[in-house]
Amino acid sequence: MKIVLITIIGLLLSGCATIESGCTPMHRNYEVIKRVAPNYPYEAHSKDIQGWTVVSLTIDKNGEPADIRVIDAEPKNIFDKASIEAASEMKFLPRIIGCKAIDVNDVQYKFNFSLDGNA
Repeated sequence: MKIVLITIIGLLLSGCATIESGCTPMHRNYEVIKRVAPNYPYEAHSKDIQGWTVVSLTIDKNGEPADIRVIDAEPKNIFDKASIEAASEMKFLPRIIGCKAIDVNDVQYKFNFSLDGNA
């Protein structure tokens, strides 16, 4: 019985070999802690153009956005720059697995551009 218990404890702890002292293993998904509304491009506003973009980004282990790119938009190429700038200013709590923050790839976020103020 002791050997089985020691083996089970050993297996459980082996996944925690990199745990910092005092860390309680946990799992947490990433969470947005600072949303940023994009600036409406002047030319689009002056021509009454409305639309949306979808950006894909990586949330790094520090909660910072990286590898930001527009993956879809309507209309194309009008709101891309404003969306990328807004996404780059967002802040996140990083994803935690065990006691380690990890990168999360291909997080998608939609920005709406509406002249009536409804996003």
